[in-house]
Amino acid sequence: MLDLKVEVDLTVNTDLVKQILTDFVRSETHRVGFDRVVVGL
Repeated sequence: MLDLKVEVDLTVNTDLVKQILTDFVRSETHRVGFDRVVVGL
């Protein structure tokens, strides 16, 4: 049996992810005609 150990860097740029998700929710909200939404996480 092979015992392979691979280290993967899972570092996330949280500022970039936050901006991408915020822009996506904003654009999709406006696309369907809403002005405001409530996002529950």
